[in-house]
Amino acid sequence: MLLKEKVAVINGVGDRFGKATAYLFAREGATVVLISRKSDLIKIIAEDIMKHGGKADYLVMDTTNQKEVEVGMEKIFKNYGKINILFNNAGGFYSKKQKLEEMEEKFWNEVIKNNLKSVFFMSKTAIKYMKDRESNSIINISAAAKTLLDGNSAYATAKGGLISLTKNLAREVRNDNIRVNCIRPGVIRNDYNQQNLDNPKKNVKRKGNSEDVANAALFFASDNSSWITGQTLVVDGGEELYLEIE
Repeated sequence: MLLKEKVAVINGVGDRFGKATAYLFAREGATVVLISRKSDLIKIIAEDIMKHGGKADYLVMDTTNQKEVEVGMEKIFKNYGKINILFNNAGGFYSKKQKLEEMEEKFWNEVIKNNLKSVFFMSKTAIKYMKDRESNSIINISAAAKTLLDGNSAYATAKGGLISLTKNLAREVRNDNIRVNCIRPGVIRNDYNQQNLDNPKKNVKRKGNSEDVANAALFFASDNSSWITGQTLVVDGGEELYLEIE
């Protein structure tokens, strides 16, 4: 097991990356603490993980609220005595398109808050519980395919900011046994499916699934990436290369 006895905090647990990562981390021996504003959803996922022999807990939290984050992370630390992995998956893609010259400040602030400010609060708070304890990992989710769409500058700015944040934070905590890396998923067309974890497809020319992102997160969370920090991994089946050729 790659994550045996690790405590992993996963925020933004929905039907895709967060959910797939929760199941995979639990399978690899971690105690997963699921965070979301949707209590019913994370309770069901946590109970299902435990039903299948994994270790899971959940906490209702708004990751854009600094006070809630501080109280919640302190509770997790008191319950488990450590926090080894933080998977910053909270955020969201906005289908509403606004050109910059027409964009409302309220819309800009909302996108930045949910996709970037939440990572600031979660990472800032987690660091003090991770410092100098053992090999620990912060993993951020950016985006590859959806940052170059018309009328999408707010989302692109937030996700681009995560890449720079990853590099700078990795420098700041490099002497504290904390690694910080980032994943840029391409177009993921499928929600979590247990069969994809049990029987992963190995060819590149196919549709991407949530488990592809979870596997990348597992690499960054485990000691297999113990000498990798400040890096961004594109998980898109080569779509970015194809778009550049076109």
